[in-house]
Amino acid sequence: MVRTDKNKIFLEGNLREETRSALVCIYQLIQKLGYQDVVLDFSGATYVDAGMMLPIASYAAYYRKNQIDFSLVEPADPVLQRLFINTNWAHFIDPQKYALNNRRRSNNLPVLQFQDGDAQFDVVNRAMEILMETIKVQERKQLKALEWALNEITDNVLNHAESPIGGLVQIQSFPSKNRVSFYVADAGLGIPSTLRKAIAGISSDSDALDRAIREGVTRNKATNQGNGLFGTFKCCEESSGSFLILSNHAVLRYDSKGLSVKTDNVPFRGSFISATINYSTEGLLEKAFVFGGKIHEPANDFIDMHYSHVEDKILFEVSKEVEGFGSREFGRRARSKIDNILVDKNNSILFDFGGIPLISSSFADEVFGKLFAELGAMEFMRRCEFRSVDATVKRLIDRAISQRMKESN
Repeated sequence: MVRTDKNKIFLEGNLREETRSALVCIYQLIQKLGYQDVVLDFSGATYVDAGMMLPIASYAAYYRKNQIDFSLVEPADPVLQRLFINTNWAHFIDPQKYALNNRRRSNNLPVLQFQDGDAQFDVVNRAMEILMETIKVQERKQLKALEWALNEITDNVLNHAESPIGGLVQIQSFPSKNRVSFYVADAGLGIPSTLRKAIAGISSDSDALDRAIREGVTRNKATNQGNGLFGTFKCCEESSGSFLILSNHAVLRYDSKGLSVKTDNVPFRGSFISATINYSTEGLLEKAFVFGGKIHEPANDFIDMHYSHVEDKILFEVSKEVEGFGSREFGRRARSKIDNILVDKNNSILFDFGGIPLISSSFADEVFGKLFAELGAMEFMRRCEFRSVDATVKRLIDRAISQRMKESN
């Protein structure tokens, strides 16, 4: 439930379907009643998600640029309190009180802001770094599809939105369900407004959103191909995921019930896009990225750009790729990266252990013991090479492999 009292907005209970109600209240307090300071009181909230909080964060960031102050009353629930801080929802509502959290949270990227190409590039790379550590794909093209979709919907903000706050992005991964969700919000002109500049005959905002997810639709064909939203939508559709756009006076939604586009009497300032993709879908890239009748495969991906090569092997500098060496959890993250590199049967890895004097037995087993058991002796020796390994580290790796060999006999 969402209600107001003077300059306060009380957001209570399960807020799963209350996004628009909250935004309407913000609009009314500022635009209709003239308040210069707004209090968002989540003390009674029992459930919130990124689909609600990122739009609210974008509104707060926009109005703050126009001298409107926002303050936050945290949820009473201690779990939700931590969630608000860890995800940066609290920061973007009330940055004077809450510092920006640059650390990853479990399998997720907290809300980050990008206002230029360099920041957008950094956000996408950080997201891919997390995905490399948390999900396991069956083919490299599945990672390419995720990276392409995230690149496109964030790049659209810079190219089209004219947003005074740039864009806000949050990433969530659900490895047990083989799903990744992207959330992107801006406070710009809105998709219908930008398309009207280039396409005659758009009858309504809902008509504009319907066209926006069609192949080749863009406001500037001289510089853009118009496949960003189309390709991202197709990723969601082909993988039985979900897709949502809020922009100006329209809402476009795709889920298990199909596609719907509706008019909304209360405008959304800018655009908000939520995209959930089942990355385990076989042939995802080939199904989703068909432009002009031809399959489009991105030329370079995160693996190409992030890793250098030594002769025919990908260089994996362990000190840079792994946060810690003392637990099975750090080993699991490292192993996920390695698996996502080796899923391409043409790839082999050179592990550089320079500067690492010690690893735990559990780390050695999680990464190299299990990798040896999965690949087999011949394939492990063919695809994995080591250099600059401390003698103690080598003994621990050898022992982990030896123990796994004994278990298999």
